[in-house]
This record gives sequence, C-alpha cells and structure tokens, in this order.
Amino acid sequence: MRQFDATQSDELAVVDGDGRVLGVLSESFVRKRYAEELERRQRELLGERVDD
Repeated sequence: MRQFDATQSDELAVVDGDGRVLGVLSESFVRKRYAEELERRQRELLGERVDD
C-alpha cells in the first residue's frame, strides 16, 4: 500500500526479476483484501471461528 501512496497510482504492474510484467494490481483490490485479512485476524483473536 505504501507503493500506491508513494507513486500516487491507482494501478501498479507486478513484474518478475527480469522486468517482465506478470499482472496488474489495483489499489482498491489491495485495500479490500487487506481489510478482509484484518477482519479475519481480529475474529481469530476474539476466538471466533474463521473459515478459509
């Protein structure tokens, strides 16, 4: 998420070690997945059952 903030970009390319583009990530997708994972971890800490 820091990279999105630093570049002021809505999308970033995912590249391999040789610089070949493997895909594209959108900031909205990354933030959504981050929020989902935070919620999952909070539920685990509270002892709730978490389905993967």
